[in-house]
Amino acid sequence: NNLYLKLNNNYKNNNNRHNIHINRIENDNKAEYFDEKNEKEIELTKEEKLIYGNRTMKNYYKIKLLGKGGCGVVWLCHKKINNEKLDTELYAVKQISKKTCNTNSLLCLNLEENIKIARNEIKILKQLNDSKNNCEIIPKLYDFYEDNNDIWFAYEKGGYSLSSLSFKIKGEFEKGERIYNIQKGIFIKYLLSNIIQFKLFIKKILLGIEFINEQNVIHSDIKPENILIEYSNTNNIFEIKKIKIIDYGSSFNYLNIANITSNTPEYLCPEITIGNKNFLKNLTESKKYINCIDIWSFGITLLELCLCCPIWMSYKSKIFINGKNYYTIGYFGCKGRDGNKIYQKQIELSKNINKILKNSLLYMLEKKIGPQQIKKFCISLQYLIIPLLKKSLN
Repeated sequence: NNLYLKLNNNYKNNNNRHNIHINRIENDNKAEYFDEKNEKEIELTKEEKLIYGNRTMKNYYKIKLLGKGGCGVVWLCHKKINNEKLDTELYAVKQISKKTCNTNSLLCLNLEENIKIARNEIKILKQLNDSKNNCEIIPKLYDFYEDNNDIWFAYEKGGYSLSSLSFKIKGEFEKGERIYNIQKGIFIKYLLSNIIQFKLFIKKILLGIEFINEQNVIHSDIKPENILIEYSNTNNIFEIKKIKIIDYGSSFNYLNIANITSNTPEYLCPEITIGNKNFLKNLTESKKYINCIDIWSFGITLLELCLCCPIWMSYKSKIFINGKNYYTIGYFGCKGRDGNKIYQKQIELSKNINKILKNSLLYMLEKKIGPQQIKKFCISLQYLIIPLLKKSLN
C-alpha cells in the first residue's frame, strides 16, 4: 500500500506518465476480467460491406467473420468438395479487395500498398510452408489465387488473438473527462498465474521466431494481434493447446531491407524506429542481427501483458484491479505515433527495465496470492523478459 500511495503522490506532483493514480472503489471481481469466448461476434460496417460485398473464395463456404483490419478481412470457412459436400475441416480465409480499401481504419494504407502486402504474405507463407523442417507455429497455407476483385488465400485456422484475449477497451466519460476503460481478459489471469504455462507460451513463440529467422525471413510485425492461441480451462486446469504466428504481410527476406514496413511502430526495435542506416546495412551483411527485430517485438509483447495496458495507448486509461482503479497510459503511447518520441521511450525502457518490472505486477494483487508468491513470480519474470530485451540491444 505504501508503494502505491507513493506512486499516487508522484503522479500528482510530477505528472509522471509512468506513475499510477489510485482511487479505491468497491471490490467487484466479476468486473475485473472478461472471457473472450463469451464476447459478441464481429460484424462488418456498412462501408466494409460495400468493399467486400457478398463475394467468397472459390470452393469455400463462409461461416462467419473472424477478424478485420485496414488491409482486409478474415472469414471462417468450410471447403466445398465437388461443389456440393462440405469438408468438416475449418479454414481461415483472408480477403483483400483490389478495388478499394477501408479509409476509416487507422491501419489503412493505400490500395496499391494493400495489394503489395497481400501478395508478399502469400509469398512468405509459401516459403515457410515449403521448408524441409516444418514448424507447428507457422499456419499451413492451403489455397491462394487472385480474381478481378480480390486476393484470396486460405490457411490453417488458429485460435483467438492474444490482443483480444488480453484487453477490451471502451471509451467513457468520468467527471467530464474522456477515459478509456481497460478490462483484462480471463486468459491473462490464467496465463500469469501459471508459471509453467507462461514459460511454455514464451518457449513456443521463441522457437517459432527462430524457425522464421532460420529461413532468412524477419516477421517484422510480432505483436499481440498476430499471435493466435487456443487454450482450455477444465476443472481449473489451464492448458495452452495451440499457438500460431500470423500476418506475414510486413515480413521480408533479411537480404532485402527495402521491404521493411509496419503499421505498429510501438513494437518495432529502436534501430528500425529511428531508421538507423548503419544497423540496416549490417543486417544485410551479417546474420548477427537477424533475430533482434522480432525478439524485441516479442519482448515488448510480454511487457505489455505485465503492465496490463496496451503499449500503444496514448490516452488516459483506467484499469480495474482488486477493487481499485489504476489510471495510466501505454508505456510507448504518444499522440501521432511519432517515431522519435517512441524511440526515446524505448531507450528509457532499456535503461529502467528492472525497476519497471518490479513495479508493474498489478495483476498479482489478488488476496489469495501472498508476498512470497509475488516475489517468486517477479524474479521469474525478470529472468524471462530482460534477456530478450537486452539481446536485441547487443
